[in-house]
Amino acid sequence: MIWQAFMRDNKLFHNLVPSSGPERIHDLARLISGRVGAREIPAGHWADINQLAIRHGLGPLLWCILLQQDQQVCSTAVFQPLADSVNIASFNYQLLRESQSWVQAAFSQAGIPSVWFKGMALAQTHYPKPDLRPMDDQDVLVPFAQRQDALEALLALGYFFPPKDELEKRLGAPDRTAYHFHLRGGPSGAVILEVHFSLPDGSRNLPLEAVDWFLQQTDTVGQKKSAFNTLKAEAHLLYLCAHTILQHGEAEFRLQRYYDLHLLACTPEINWDKIMHSASELGWAHIVERALRLTHIYFDSPIPVDALASMRKHLPKNEAALRARRLSGAGHRWEGTLSSMFGYSLIQRLRWLFYLTFPPAAYMRARYATQPGRSLAPYYIYRWLDATKEIFSAGWRRLQ
Repeated sequence: MIWQAFMRDNKLFHNLVPSSGPERIHDLARLISGRVGAREIPAGHWADINQLAIRHGLGPLLWCILLQQDQQVCSTAVFQPLADSVNIASFNYQLLRESQSWVQAAFSQAGIPSVWFKGMALAQTHYPKPDLRPMDDQDVLVPFAQRQDALEALLALGYFFPPKDELEKRLGAPDRTAYHFHLRGGPSGAVILEVHFSLPDGSRNLPLEAVDWFLQQTDTVGQKKSAFNTLKAEAHLLYLCAHTILQHGEAEFRLQRYYDLHLLACTPEINWDKIMHSASELGWAHIVERALRLTHIYFDSPIPVDALASMRKHLPKNEAALRARRLSGAGHRWEGTLSSMFGYSLIQRLRWLFYLTFPPAAYMRARYATQPGRSLAPYYIYRWLDATKEIFSAGWRRLQ
């Protein structure tokens, strides 16, 4: 949740690149995109690269690529974590695929159109094997008018709303189902399912007519009982650009998101004129240009230079562009918290700020994994110092 992201430990949240520097990230991107071979990487770099690959959701794919290139390179113990990541991703995918089948069947029986997108769809359409794309959850889009029917169908299948933690209970926040239902269920109750009936546009949602446009931009994948709808390449790329830059922000960096964009950009006969026009219509020219520029930097993606130049020439100075800039560096967690309070009353905002500053002890013990009886004072102090740093960083960036 937003408030958990804001207060997340700096060490846990920002330590995405090892001490050897961002050059290992570029080594990983070059390996994944086939621009360098395994034998061109110095042996001393592999521990960092493998760690990064797993952390950024590319471990199974890297392992598959390395095995195809040179199995002898992978014979040392330093590569064992990659092999383990393949087994974990494969097991998780089987759970997610079974869950998708249950949900798709329920929606079809109820006459509810559905469109699968993000990881669950890309794994089956763009990756060499679907279990090479690690996923934490699955996402499906349904029409706004049928959102309650979709929810009832899923509740009947045994999906449920996960219980709130102690901090969420104290916050007393308004209903956070403004654009999706966040459910848990499926095989063993282990699958997280997000049923979208709108799409976020920063701190707000897209107009319903824009969401309807996405619902109409679909292709059918698979046959008979295994068939499902997913977004066309152009619409999928547009949404993932916004998801990467507006929802997560550049500061919450995950290379997998840019690789997904790379795969979509490599789709044969993708219509770049349609992408440019739709990006402008949605007010996402800045968002799409930035996401695609970064994708090209990491993976040398086949993105037409004139497409980037055209979008850059007509960049709007709108709220989406401003939010993207604020989420691109220091202070982004505080900016995310401010956005999450958009539309709240003054009383609700003060309540949030109070409980974010003084969360209940039960939450603190769970959050920082402290033993019963151990003083929480150091953890509160750390939390306050970390939050103060975030707020000042955000304020300084706004001044700049």
